[in-house]
Amino acid sequence: MNARVLLLPAALLLCSGAVILLDARSNDSVWGARRVEAAQPHAEPTADAAVQLSDLLVDRPLATYQVELLDLAFKSASVLPAQPHIKSRSRAQDGVVAACLELGQPLRALRDADAIGNWRRAAGYADIALYCARNGLASGVEHCVELARQHAATFSTEKSQDWQRARIEQKIARAQAQLAHDESFDLDARLRDVAAIAASGDFDEVRAALDECTELYDRKYADAAQRGAIQRGIEASWTKLAIALRVELVVRLAEIAVEHADRAQATELVARARELVGGASWSLEQRLPIAARMAQLRHEIGESDDARRELDEALALYDANEAQIQSAERAAPLRAIARAYQTIGARERALAVAAKALEAGAVNPNGRPRAEDLSATCRAMALSAIEPDEATWKRMHAIYAGLKQPW
Repeated sequence: MNARVLLLPAALLLCSGAVILLDARSNDSVWGARRVEAAQPHAEPTADAAVQLSDLLVDRPLATYQVELLDLAFKSASVLPAQPHIKSRSRAQDGVVAACLELGQPLRALRDADAIGNWRRAAGYADIALYCARNGLASGVEHCVELARQHAATFSTEKSQDWQRARIEQKIARAQAQLAHDESFDLDARLRDVAAIAASGDFDEVRAALDECTELYDRKYADAAQRGAIQRGIEASWTKLAIALRVELVVRLAEIAVEHADRAQATELVARARELVGGASWSLEQRLPIAARMAQLRHEIGESDDARRELDEALALYDANEAQIQSAERAAPLRAIARAYQTIGARERALAVAAKALEAGAVNPNGRPRAEDLSATCRAMALSAIEPDEATWKRMHAIYAGLKQPW
């Protein structure tokens, strides 16, 4: 699974329940607690799931600080009370599950998914099924699909919405399709299916179909004709999507080209993304993450000096206009800029901007947005391998210790 996360506005995710006792007034207590927390277990999955999956799912080696960041991300999401914040809590928890999978931590993802308290639990199992499919774990797909459907049924009440059930089934279908791909795969037929879905106008189905197309683009990359057909199919099917989502799709195609060492194609796609960006109006909180992502791509196609200049400009633009951005929206662009700095090798600047994101996320008087931002910043740092120094760890745990009412 690709370890990048697109830094554009999109739905993100989280949730669980362990709370630790920290003395926010004592630096030693905060620092010591970080070391103890990492050893505390997450809520365990159901017994059947543990029996079926524990021997199949193996977490890849990961730096200790990244594990601790994932732990703190999950705990920060989980501190939110289920009532009345089950949606925010579960969405945030789901984000941690996604981060675990991107970092090759399927067993940790399973344990975290099992602690989610609404339909996103089933969606998390379906995401793990897709991870298993991508990694050739056929029995893992079967077991995770069974779990997903079991818990989808549990949450299928009169309050449950059709789009939630549809989202789970779409994820399951993607996992099963990934596992079933073989030489008999009919690309033309699949692209016709995507066109039909696009014509239906259902946003979730269109988005899921286009996400599948980016996966096909990766798998079929070596065949220039098929790759071109997939790209044309994506662009023909996105007419009802917002410009930001179109940019996200093109950026993902450019990333895939970079991964296949195809600088010429990546450069062409970056230009296409810039064209889309230039043709729309953006708020500052939308514009800055896009600028950061574009700078990151410029670095990846060999334009490192221009990438650094664009990132410095993006950060200066944030600093000059911070007061114009709502407090709950300030940390996200800083996270995007920090991750891009890390990608281009400016590690000290990346940590400094990540620390700035921590502070930006901590100013809201309400606990819910502070919890969501702390969790999101921990996730971003784990995914980008931004290692906190001691002062940053202490600040993270001080923020965590202060998460309380009013939410």
